[in-house]
Amino acid sequence: MRENQTGSFEKVGYVGGNGTTTQAKEYAFIDAGLASGKYSYRLKQVDFDGTSEYSNAIEVDVNVPSEYSLTQNFPNPFNPSTSIQFALKSDAKVTLRLFDALGQEVRTILNDNYATGNYKIDFNATGLNSGVYFYTIDASGVDGSKFTATKKMILMK
Repeated sequence: MRENQTGSFEKVGYVGGNGTTTQAKEYAFIDAGLASGKYSYRLKQVDFDGTSEYSNAIEVDVNVPSEYSLTQNFPNPFNPSTSIQFALKSDAKVTLRLFDALGQEVRTILNDNYATGNYKIDFNATGLNSGVYFYTIDASGVDGSKFTATKKMILMK
């Protein structure tokens, strides 16, 4: 549950439980698409008999990127895996493509819609030859903004 502007809590999602157990369990929920700011959350646990209990509220500080960015992959040079990070200042349609040194597209790494935020993508180059490659991000924001950037990576086998 997330606290709204009137000071009351509203349901933002549901995660099913594992029932009664003596083993520790972890649960997660992502409240995507939030603007920058502070948010208060609490959990509502509902038992099998219908009774419920609320946790103490916690405060979360959400920092949304103020601009688009594409960082250098790490590690670089790499074999066979590397990580690519990018930031979106707006919800956007994102395409991340890999090109060889001749400019020919060899793989589409991403082609999907993403919410505003920071992302880390793990890329595995198994099946590609050693050499210099370029990765290009194209982001088309729902607010009409556009972003394109290219970085170089080196695959060494």
